[in-house]
Amino acid sequence: MVTASYLLRLVTRFDGDVPSNFWTGFVLVMPWIAALHVGCNMVVGVYWRNWRLATIEDTVSLLVSPLAASLVVAGIFLALGKNGYPLPLSVILVGWLPTYAAMCGVRWLPDFLRDRWHGRTFRIQDRRERVLVVGAGSTAHDLVRDLDRHSPTYRPVAVVSDDTNTAKLRLGPVRVEGRIADLPRLVSEFDVDVIAIAMPEASKAEVRRVVDTCLETDARIRVVPNLQGALDGVNEANGLDGVLRLAEAEDFLGRQSVSVDLAGCQSYLAGRRVLITGAAGSIGSELARQVSRLAPWKLFLLDVDETGLFHIENELQEITPETDVISVVGSVEDLRTVTDTVEQQIEVVFHAAAYKHVSLMEKQPGQAIQTNVFGTRNLLQAAARARVERFIFISTDKAVVPSNVMGASKRVAEGVVHGLGRETGLQTAVVRFGNVLGSRGSVLPVFERQIRNGGPVTVTHPDVRRYFMTIPEAVMLVIQAGALTQGNETFVLRMGDEMSILDLARKLIRLRGHRAGLDIPIVFTGLQPGEKLVEELSYADEALEPTAHPDISSVRGVIPSGAAVRATVDQLAEIIAEGSPHDIRQALFAEAAALFAVR
Repeated sequence: MVTASYLLRLVTRFDGDVPSNFWTGFVLVMPWIAALHVGCNMVVGVYWRNWRLATIEDTVSLLVSPLAASLVVAGIFLALGKNGYPLPLSVILVGWLPTYAAMCGVRWLPDFLRDRWHGRTFRIQDRRERVLVVGAGSTAHDLVRDLDRHSPTYRPVAVVSDDTNTAKLRLGPVRVEGRIADLPRLVSEFDVDVIAIAMPEASKAEVRRVVDTCLETDARIRVVPNLQGALDGVNEANGLDGVLRLAEAEDFLGRQSVSVDLAGCQSYLAGRRVLITGAAGSIGSELARQVSRLAPWKLFLLDVDETGLFHIENELQEITPETDVISVVGSVEDLRTVTDTVEQQIEVVFHAAAYKHVSLMEKQPGQAIQTNVFGTRNLLQAAARARVERFIFISTDKAVVPSNVMGASKRVAEGVVHGLGRETGLQTAVVRFGNVLGSRGSVLPVFERQIRNGGPVTVTHPDVRRYFMTIPEAVMLVIQAGALTQGNETFVLRMGDEMSILDLARKLIRLRGHRAGLDIPIVFTGLQPGEKLVEELSYADEALEPTAHPDISSVRGVIPSGAAVRATVDQLAEIIAEGSPHDIRQALFAEAAALFAVR
């Protein structure tokens, strides 16, 4: 290639009439020039690179090698003097250009022709499913390229993007054909089978808008989780499902990832002994993960779920081996276990242990009180005696104007935390929030299972609405609230917009490739005992005040006295010992209302 390139340059230099002395010089010096080029290729590593997966760095090395070789030869010629030039200097200085072009061609042309041939074969046979890609960034570009070159099953046919700078932009074999609002028209026009959302950096509000538009079409919907998935997945799985995953509710519910004051959180957790109750649960285990990354000295995990504790302890030992994790199998109802644990110089407590399944607690109100109320009392009293620095209690929106046993028991527990906290001087914080996606009590796993089984999907009432947020963002804000508290405060997390449960069910059915009401029926079962149509995050008489974090509000309301708390707990203990489930339920609601009355 080097010889042919310099020969081409020599012939064009003299318009085909090359003087005989230069022919002689060409024959004499060309072997040395070719050897020099090969040597430069070796120096810059041209022969040890995978050119099918070439990067910009690889391309630069391919450019540097012939340029360096030409400059070395030109320097030698200049040193010999004008009369000693075996070839014109212009041939040497420009000869590297055709050499570079030839080197690029021999490395990329075969793969390019092979890819084009395979692509033509797929198109002629028309066996591949047609894919429309949403997004025109690097992820979308790589997805289009790899599907077009490597997938025997899927074929990109169009791209849509709301970025005005990408209008009519060509991404490999396809072009940006319109905006996201044009999806229904383009799906029909291009006979699209699959819509691939390649917007990994988009906000959840943007993804929600895209998903809502996609649901207006009959195409299946998939999501590119990240750029690496687009690069690696097709080659490994040889199909779109190897790159893309099903769209999940987490993609479009809640907010984009929240930000926290990392320094503020570390200031009360780093180097401390931290206790997390309910550590094997969905909220507790995520608390354990996130707290462990903030460098506590010792992390105590308390739960009755032995297997769950075993798994979370092993996980933490892998991701944060520098943290000393101590698992304690036991219940917050067991005063001895709670006291022995807290007295190991615990400095911060996150209390997440609770019974939370509404329907089950309606049937067994005594168990809800035992764990949610008495367990909280046990833990708080032990924390006060041990002079714990900070006590953060996980509450729920169901504690606001409670209509069920679970909510009422958590409302009383809020009173226990505030009343005994103020009496003992313990710095306490209550954090309220709504439903979390993927938790053990979430409706989403139920819907997913029902869809997999072919339906029906059960919704209690067409007008039921709930707040949702993801477990990681809820836990991040709980930890942040712990940094903000000055003691005896209730914090409410900003949950975003309420979501219709019926709309959520319809979307999940559609996202799984079915039609709601046709392929998968939706059945209304009626509100369960204690269930409300909508939940609230604060009482009408509670003043919401902003805090230093935009997603956290502080609630100012009635704080019961320590004497009122003890009287309430004693009254509930008497009823549990003697009363029926109905009597226990009635007493719980009465005490929850009376506890926060001014006494």
